Amino acid sequence: MHHFTNNNLPQKYNLSSEEMNAREVQRTPLRRLETPQDVANAVLFLASEAASFITGESLNVNGGLEFH
Repeated sequence: MHHFTNNNLPQKYNLSSEEMNAREVQRTPLRRLETPQDVANAVLFLASEAASFITGESLNVNGGLEFH
């Protein structure tokens, strides 16, 4: 996840964690930060019967920040 509360990135850019998170929200098409529940939902889907024919794929859980 991209929350900046537990690393040195905010200090490197002389910003607070809240400012870094606000910048990340603005960069993300869905305009919010991801949550642990977002990741858990993806894991549950991949572990479900609905995903039984999916193999060898990468799933980006990032609100549209990256796409391939």
